[in-house]
Amino acid sequence: MTINEVQEIIGWFDKLSLGQEPQYRFLTFIEPNISFKLLNEPYEKNKAIRIKFDLECRPKKAKKQKEYYVDMFSDDAALFAVKKGFEAELEALAKTMNNFF
Repeated sequence: MTINEVQEIIGWFDKLSLGQEPQYRFLTFIEPNISFKLLNEPYEKNKAIRIKFDLECRPKKAKKQKEYYVDMFSDDAALFAVKKGFEAELEALAKTMNNFF
């Protein structure tokens, strides 16, 4: 996953944590093969988000036709915490990269 893609996820969770409509209701990424989909309205108290796993993100013994996903139900505070978690990971990566150069 690229830095820009992580920033896109951060922005997506930020909008949802504020009860705002994100630019896209469905975010999908190729490496890793993961997607996030808003299943209800962004202004609802508890947001329903489906996190879907494809290809190498699926279990090793995955059945070809079966979808593998987790449905997450979170309020604004929990979504804000998810956003902050992604930000912390991105900041840690930046510090690690700075040590290499």
